[in-house]
Amino acid sequence: MSKQLILLIVLILVLIPPTIEDLRTREIRNIYFFFLILMKAIYLFVFREEKSFLSSFVSLLSAILILLLCRIVSKEGMGVGDIKLLIGIAFYLGFELFLRDLFLISLGSLLFSLFLLATKQANRKTELPFVPLILLGTIVTTLIEVVY
Repeated sequence: MSKQLILLIVLILVLIPPTIEDLRTREIRNIYFFFLILMKAIYLFVFREEKSFLSSFVSLLSAILILLLCRIVSKEGMGVGDIKLLIGIAFYLGFELFLRDLFLISLGSLLFSLFLLATKQANRKTELPFVPLILLGTIVTTLIEVVY
């Protein structure tokens, strides 16, 4: 099993507990953000991959800017816990995979929201747990990365 595949499996396993928490309480503890940063930092230190470090760092900074802009534009529609988790995922995945993941998460969120609106199970003001969609988008991103 390759190092990359192990990293991606660990990422998915780390996202399962915050998904359950988000569904139950609509809150996400900071431990998941810190765990993702720590795991990737250990990986970068052990394998000394300079290209991966640069990608992770650029991804971290880009995610901060993109997600804070999303929070401002959406008038705080995205929770701070979701943002921290996505920033951790960005550092963990690197820039290219994070952009793919963010696109898939956004697409999944749009489709899920449209379904709920169309079936009148929610309205525009309904707060939805976002971490399950983050998990789903990350699983799809991971599968695409492993297959290709």
